Amino acid sequence: MRLKNFAALFLMAALLCAAPSCSGNKSGADPSESPSVGPSEEPSAVPSDEPSAEPSDEPSVEPSVEPSEEPSLEPVENSYTFGSFEKDLGEGKVARGHWCKIDLSDERLFFNSVYTTRLETLPGMYNHFMEEDITPYVIINAGYFGGTTAVSPIIHNGTLMTTGADSEGKYDGHYLVRAAFGMMPDGSFECRWVYPCPDDVYRRLWAFPSPLGNDDRTDTYMTSAPTTKTEGAQVWEPDEAIGGGPMLLLDGEDVTIESYHKEVHAIGGRGGYARHPRSAIGTDADGKVIFLVVDGRTAAGGAGATIPEMAVYMKELGAVSAINLDGGGSTGMVGPEGTYVDHPSETRKVSSAFMISDKETRRSYIRY
Repeated sequence: MRLKNFAALFLMAALLCAAPSCSGNKSGADPSESPSVGPSEEPSAVPSDEPSAEPSDEPSVEPSVEPSEEPSLEPVENSYTFGSFEKDLGEGKVARGHWCKIDLSDERLFFNSVYTTRLETLPGMYNHFMEEDITPYVIINAGYFGGTTAVSPIIHNGTLMTTGADSEGKYDGHYLVRAAFGMMPDGSFECRWVYPCPDDVYRRLWAFPSPLGNDDRTDTYMTSAPTTKTEGAQVWEPDEAIGGGPMLLLDGEDVTIESYHKEVHAIGGRGGYARHPRSAIGTDADGKVIFLVVDGRTAAGGAGATIPEMAVYMKELGAVSAINLDGGGSTGMVGPEGTYVDHPSETRKVSSAFMISDKETRRSYIRY
C-alpha cells in the first residue's frame, strides 16, 4: 500500500517537473542573449507609413496676396488730356485754342447732355453737380439759345427734351436741318443733320444725309418741313445729344462751307467768316471725344477763329467728324477744378452743355 502511494507520488513529481514552470522564470532570461524587438530598433529598419517630410512632397500652398500687391487701376485723369495751342495769324494776331481729348472707353467716365431751363454759367453747373455728389471732369457750352429758350434740339437719357423749333417746326421763320452731336446706345458717337419731323407721332429726331433744300447764298428755302417720308430720313435715337452747327467735318471730309450756308447760319450776315470766340465738339478715328474752345475778344489776347478755321483746328487735333457749337460770349470750358481753362470773353449763362463726369446724370434734376 505504501509502495503504491510512493509510486504515485513519484509519477506526479515527474509530471510537475516536465511542466513549463519547471524551466524557471521565462522572463528571467538574459536580455543580451535575446534578439531586440523593442522600440530601440533604428527607424530605417522599418518601412515608414508617415508622409515624407521633404518640402517637394508637401502640397503646394499659394502665398497670400497683400492688398498692396493687387493690380491697381490707372488714375482716371489718364483717360482725359487737356492741352492748348497758339497759331500765328500774321499782322500781330494770334489764335489761342484750348482742348480736351477724352477716352470714354474708361468705364469710370460718363458722357452727359446738360439742359437747364433757367440758364447757368459753366462754373455754376459744376457746383450744382458737385452738390449732387457728381464730379464733373470737363464741361463745354453746347447748343444755341435765345433769351432763356433753347433753339437747338437736346436729348438726355434717350428723351427729346426740346426740339429747338416752334410748334410749326420752324426756327427764325425757316425749316432748318442742322448738325447735332450725339452718343448712341452702344457708346459710339455720331455727327448728323437732324430735324423733328412733324408727322412723327412719337416726337423723335430724324437724321438726313444732308441739310436738304435750304441755301442762304441763293435765298432758297424749303416751303414745307421735312417728314419721315423724305428721301434718306432715318429715325435718330441717341442716349445723349445736343444740336449746334454748322457741320465742320464728316467722315474725314471738311464740309464747313457748304454746311454753313445750307444750315442757314448766314441769314443774318456772314459772321461765320469773322474771327470770334468759338466752341466745337467732335470725335477721332479711335472714338475719343474732342472739346475745343478758341479765345477771342479778351484782354488776355486771342483773335478768335472763323468757322472754317475751327474745322482746320479740329482736324489738326485728330477729329474725323465734328460740329460747331454756340460761340461768342457763350464759349467756355471748365476743367476738373471748376474753373475756366480758357479765357472767356464773358461768363455768360447758357442753356445747355456737354459734360464728362464720374456718374451718369440720369435723374430728373438734370433739367433744373
